[in-house]
Amino acid sequence: MKGIVDRIEENVVVIEVGGSTQDVDRSLVSQDVREGSVVQFDGKQWILLEEETHERSKRIQEKMRNLFE
Repeated sequence: MKGIVDRIEENVVVIEVGGSTQDVDRSLVSQDVREGSVVQFDGKQWILLEEETHERSKRIQEKMRNLFE
């Protein structure tokens, strides 16, 4: 199961999965995630998908650049 980190609160990470959000205990999420990170549940915890996060960031930056041209 994949998701996108919506926000990080004190002990909760809010992850968007399939159009809805899930509140996940911070201890179940890899420490290197941040808002906007693409994550995947490996059966034990949510781990960062670095390559997908990077590609997602590039797409967003390109859309923003095109929007203001």
